[in-house]
Amino acid sequence: MPRFFIDIRAGDTIARDDDGADYPQFGDARQEALSTLADVSRVHLGDGSEHGYVAAVRDEDDKVVFKATLSLTVDEV
Repeated sequence: MPRFFIDIRAGDTIARDDDGADYPQFGDARQEALSTLADVSRVHLGDGSEHGYVAAVRDEDDKVVFKATLSLTVDEV
């Protein structure tokens, strides 16, 4: 089973996945990255009005095989 590593960046904070996890196929790692990205964006909203989040999936060769970016802008009206 292939091993993938999911790194998350929330603003200036980077959480590098040094352990990884085994997924039956790439699509499962991709889905986990997207789900994690959504969770992180809900939990780590800062005081500012603009927030950026990135999830990157690396393979066993340390090559980034997928990257998703989420940008959130909050406007007070």
